[in-house]
Amino acid sequence: MSRTAHELQRVGPEIVDFTRKNQVAILYSDDSHYGIEFMKFSDHQNYRSILMQMYGALYRANIGVDFVFPEGTNYSHYKVIIVPPLYVASDAALNKLVEFVRAGGHVVMAFKSGFCNEYSTVRWQMAPGPLREAAGFHYQEFSNLAEPVKLKGDPFHGGAENKVTDWAEFLILDTAKPLAYYDHSFFGKYPAITQNTFGKGILTYEGTALSDALQSDVLLSVLQLAGLTGPDQTMPAPVRVKHGVNRKGRTLHYYLILFGRRADRNLRIQLRRRFAHAIVGEPRPVYNAQAVGSRHYRRKIARRLTSQEKKIRLQVVQIYTEAGKSLTKGTQSL
Repeated sequence: MSRTAHELQRVGPEIVDFTRKNQVAILYSDDSHYGIEFMKFSDHQNYRSILMQMYGALYRANIGVDFVFPEGTNYSHYKVIIVPPLYVASDAALNKLVEFVRAGGHVVMAFKSGFCNEYSTVRWQMAPGPLREAAGFHYQEFSNLAEPVKLKGDPFHGGAENKVTDWAEFLILDTAKPLAYYDHSFFGKYPAITQNTFGKGILTYEGTALSDALQSDVLLSVLQLAGLTGPDQTMPAPVRVKHGVNRKGRTLHYYLILFGRRADRNLRIQLRRRFAHAIVGEPRPVYNAQAVGSRHYRRKIARRLTSQEKKIRLQVVQIYTEAGKSLTKGTQSL
């Protein structure tokens, strides 16, 4: 406890008023959640399961996100907005997304979006209502899927996870291009995932419920288009990276190394030294190798951006990709 208190006293001035400026946001709609609860499309999936799937994919990819809301939010400082099924929304809320895309933003939108107005009443326009021009398609028919359906040709290289479930909208293309079709005798004439260039931006639409792997692939492909991918997205699974700015205007990077998770049980890593602080002062050991096995162990490493950033990241990758080997090298210097 004494050591922890002294560490916090030493680094406290560097991390106080830490702020993050994320370039990705998830649009959350409580109205859509309850609207779908009243008009369910599945016995085991709902609005929040799709929301959590999208958020989980971003979290695992080390993408920081904000949550924004349909009404009264300025989207201009985001590059990408992720939209779970926006089943209930006003014309104004939908047109705000349209203008975001027109101005150069990227939107990834899930099925059933634009279906009802703010009163949870089905729109008289053909779906997706006010989104049609930006989405580049229209439809008036849809179906439940009794069994999982594969995507034709496995376009995202999902292997066993190349499958969609529960819902399919019969999308008819106007200006959008298809990214994937159903591998099915009847549904196969309709695209499952589309992408449309509108104005300066792009709207990607998922007309069905994707597997976790497909969802990750679709989101990462859009993030790449938006120029938001880099070394953080190549980190091994146990490594989480967070970035922000302190009140002195310095960019800080947090590396969280997660131990004890089921996926890491086979990691047999013996390290003589672990990561060191580099916020202020000289680097020194933080903990010894005996702590590796703690079930709920987490360790934060906060440091100031230095010229050795690439070296640190390469060492992180080396440590976690050589699982099963006895390693004697850690990041002993920053």
